[in-house]
Amino acid sequence: MSDKTAAQRCQAIIQLLRVGMEAQAHSELARLMDALLPYLQRHANDMGPAEVALINNMVEAQSRGDSLFLADLLQYELPQTKLAGFVEEG
Repeated sequence: MSDKTAAQRCQAIIQLLRVGMEAQAHSELARLMDALLPYLQRHANDMGPAEVALINNMVEAQSRGDSLFLADLLQYELPQTKLAGFVEEG
């Protein structure tokens, strides 16, 4: 995932979304999601409804252009799920 850790990338995305730099935020988010896929494959048996709901909510927020909700999901909801392990690992 280039030279940024997942935690650094999440923080960058949150900041970019909150200041309205959506194009850059979505580019970073795409990189984060690309890095997340192998983690999800390795930990598929550990993922439950909360993680599925979070990913679905993130995709829905992005597709409807709700940047602030997407930032909130990354900042407040992601750390409450098992996906937090990805952020800590990456």
